[in-house]
Amino acid sequence: MPRPPNVDPLRATIRNLGQQIGQELAAAFTNSFNSSVDKNGVRNGLSGAKRGRPASVSGGAACAVAGCGRKRAAKGLCQNHYAKAHRLKMNLEKLGASDYKLLGEDGRATRWSK
Repeated sequence: MPRPPNVDPLRATIRNLGQQIGQELAAAFTNSFNSSVDKNGVRNGLSGAKRGRPASVSGGAACAVAGCGRKRAAKGLCQNHYAKAHRLKMNLEKLGASDYKLLGEDGRATRWSK
């Protein structure tokens, strides 16, 4: 069955319109991308700058628990002892000598002794 004579010009018009829309979208994307790139060619936000809080200035001081030589993370404790104190629900603002002793003990030894 032959096509109506008006269909082919309509398809050509639709094809041309699609190409024009594609070109406009590509130009808009390129302009948007170029405006988000700084003058050094590095995308804003990905320039290698560290995010978040700056590291503490403790200078690599050791953990306050006796016998632990790990680097301090927070409240004078290394990450492991800080997590243990948090698990034991200790008041991290007021840790005493008995608290430091408890944090230094190996809980596995007492758990498995008969």
